[in-house]
Amino acid sequence: MALHTDIPTHREIERLINATADFCVSIYLPTHRVTPTDPTGPAAAA
Repeated sequence: MALHTDIPTHREIERLINATADFCVSIYLPTHRVTPTDPTGPAAAA
């Protein structure tokens, strides 16, 4: 099973570091690997 990874490129990191505006927002969402058979995942609660 292939897992999707979204790792920012060097250029994307530079753009974030150099971003200037009156208002800037950065959102961090902690994630972890969840599979349908993971007993701790959201599917287990269903």
